[in-house]
Amino acid sequence: MSFEGFNVLELGCGAGLPSIVAALNGASSLTLQDFNDYVLEANTKINFQLNGIDLSKCSFVKCDWANCLELEGFKKFDIILTSETIYNEENYLDLLEIMNKLLNNEGEIYLAAKNYYFGLSGSIPAFQSLIETQGIFSCQQVWKTTQSPIERKILKIKRI
Repeated sequence: MSFEGFNVLELGCGAGLPSIVAALNGASSLTLQDFNDYVLEANTKINFQLNGIDLSKCSFVKCDWANCLELEGFKKFDIILTSETIYNEENYLDLLEIMNKLLNNEGEIYLAAKNYYFGLSGSIPAFQSLIETQGIFSCQQVWKTTQSPIERKILKIKRI
């Protein structure tokens, strides 16, 4: 997938692997958000440097989704990436709200996750159900594992 010229946001970035792929495939700017400042400093930024990515086109933002005023000052994003962020249903409304605020009208969201998080409340079916109930976004599965005991999927989410 080409990210050429796109402004990309990664929510719950952790190590930042999806954004590294976006950077290496032409993203013009990247904003990486995580709840943990230590993760951003000791993991995300270092991973970007190790991959030869120019940090001047990156912004690193520490905040939670419910109180992320720092992100509200940014322009709308062409692409939002998020991976392994739907393991707890308690966070779904905050996640969808920040996606709605920050995605431009023609933008796309790519969510990568396990189908079910055993021992936790989250799952792709539960998240898809909330998306359908909200009526703001539509989603479709664009990829799933074929040779793994733990089913993983990628959803493409767009405005209706």
